[in-house]
Amino acid sequence: MLKILVVEGNSPALVADAGANGQTSNAENYGTVLHEICSEVQFEIFQPYLSTDELDAEYLSQFDGAAFTGAGVDWSTSAPEAHPQRSAMECIFAANIPTIGSCNGLQLANVVLGGETAVSPDGLEIGLAKNIQLSEFGQQHLLHKGRRSGFSCTSIHRDQIARPPSGAQITAENEHSIQGLVYELGGVKFWGLQYHPELSLQHIADYLYRERGLFSKQNTILEKVERAIENPDRGAEALGGIQQDLALPTRVTELRNWLSSLNSQTT
Repeated sequence: MLKILVVEGNSPALVADAGANGQTSNAENYGTVLHEICSEVQFEIFQPYLSTDELDAEYLSQFDGAAFTGAGVDWSTSAPEAHPQRSAMECIFAANIPTIGSCNGLQLANVVLGGETAVSPDGLEIGLAKNIQLSEFGQQHLLHKGRRSGFSCTSIHRDQIARPPSGAQITAENEHSIQGLVYELGGVKFWGLQYHPELSLQHIADYLYRERGLFSKQNTILEKVERAIENPDRGAEALGGIQQDLALPTRVTELRNWLSSLNSQTT
């Protein structure tokens, strides 16, 4: 059995908003996908914007790994409002718990570890992150085992890594952003992705539909996502990507590799 702490990136208001619209929270979806990949996974959700008081060493000792989700909040991971998130990650890193982060989770680790994030000068990257190229380091790292260079994956973000922390290794990038990064120094083992292997195209559509969401006015992208959902065989073509990359077994490659790394440490 693997026990994972899934850290919710959204505020309580956004979590409640998702529930009111019949959608799962980011953390619930992330944990459910991890369980679908490996039935031995059990997960517990933690919401830093409610409290970080219980993240002491005794509580954290029960977990084999931690996952930080994406977020739809208005502020960046370096903003004062994100202090609860940064504090939670600092506690988890101090406990030497292997950690993975998607999108906001990557940006959060980048700040916590000494790097900088900023609003992308190239605008939003929504629908698919396309033509993601693996670095030489990324081609050899377990994070991307089984990936071909030049792949696509579901994506929805405004901010990006502006400067990686010292000691980090970039594993993947495309013309828009740094897409993958690992930091494995001083007891910290962090794997991060700017894209969202945990999100299906339906989840992307749900985000775009939210009236109060960050991406609610992206009608052109929404139309493409809807066509992709309606016609899976040609869906990736509508978004300028490759269909096989969106199939669940391929889309979750990095999450499966992360769980495999945790299994190897517990056996």
